[in-house]
Amino acid sequence: LDYKKQWWETREQFDNQMKETIGDIGDKVLEWWRGLLLGQPLDPSIREKLRELEDRAVETLTRIGKQLHKKPIEVDRRLLRHLIHSVPHLYSGLKQDAKRKKEPGPSGEPLYYRATTALLFEALKDVIGLNDSVPTQLKTAVRTLATDIHVGVARAIPPGSTCSRQHVLLVLGHLHRLPWEASSALEGEPVSRIPSLHYLMEKLESTPPSELLSRNIDPKKVYYVLNP
Repeated sequence: LDYKKQWWETREQFDNQMKETIGDIGDKVLEWWRGLLLGQPLDPSIREKLRELEDRAVETLTRIGKQLHKKPIEVDRRLLRHLIHSVPHLYSGLKQDAKRKKEPGPSGEPLYYRATTALLFEALKDVIGLNDSVPTQLKTAVRTLATDIHVGVARAIPPGSTCSRQHVLLVLGHLHRLPWEASSALEGEPVSRIPSLHYLMEKLESTPPSELLSRNIDPKKVYYVLNP
């Protein structure tokens, strides 16, 4: 009995450590780039709204960057797109992280909203190389853009609503030991692991894409499939 008790206590300790590791994936590894793990929305109208938001953000950042660096700059659209797609998870992640860590965190929806906008502001500073020594006017312009992006995403994907996305395939290599699927960014999202792109190409050649992830599997009756 003592052995079983010790075994379960050790198991619980390892489980708690794994929960902390999963939280760190979102907090310290991905931060505001959680959208890197997300597929594109399936709804064409949502994709169009986010694309229009991306276009406006690129135009604004290009103008701010030109004022900042005294020459035209090229804004990385892919980074900006991933940032925009991260917004819903930044908002929900603030709540989940505070609950998981049992920290008080921001109290009330307005404070979570402002905290999300503050994270967006820091991320946008990275995109165009903005530091604390630049004029206040440029900081204000970036902060205004962060607010506009947050409002635009909230209109396209209202908080609390569901947004079905394309399936994500993870090719993890040496990072396969980490439970990426359990991170807050991928919670509730369709995701699979594959050993390599070569493996995926072989499967696509031998199996119709519509059956690749559903053959002999009823997705309504399972949460995940191990080694299908």
